[in-house]
Amino acid sequence: MTAIHVVDNASLGVIGSMMGFYRGGKSEEYEMAIKKQAEELLNEIKIILEKEGVNITTEVVINNSAAEGIIDYAKDNGVDLILIGTKGITGVAKFLMGGVANSVIEHAHCPVIAIR
Repeated sequence: MTAIHVVDNASLGVIGSMMGFYRGGKSEEYEMAIKKQAEELLNEIKIILEKEGVNITTEVVINNSAAEGIIDYAKDNGVDLILIGTKGITGVAKFLMGGVANSVIEHAHCPVIAIR
C-alpha cells in the first residue's frame, strides 16, 4: 500500500510568492515547510497502519492540481486501485469547483473507491 499526499502548486502560488517576497525571495523555504508538514502527517498514518501489520510506503507529490497528482502518480507507478476520501460536496459548489475525487474517478486508469 502506498499513501500519498499531493501538494497543489496552485495553493503555493500566491501565498508562496508572498512568503517568498517577505522572506527575501525564498519561496522554496515555504514549499519545503509545506512538504515537511505533509511528510509528518503521512508518517503518523504509516505508524498506525504498521501497528496493524500493513506494509506501507509514503510519498509527497507536488503537482499543479491534486487530482492530476493522484492520477499521474497512480499511472506512473502501476497502481491498481485508488482509495480516496471525499468531502461530499454537492449542488452548485460541486458544479463550480469540480472536486478532486470526481476528477480522479473520471480520469484514473484504474478502479477508484471513494469514501465519504
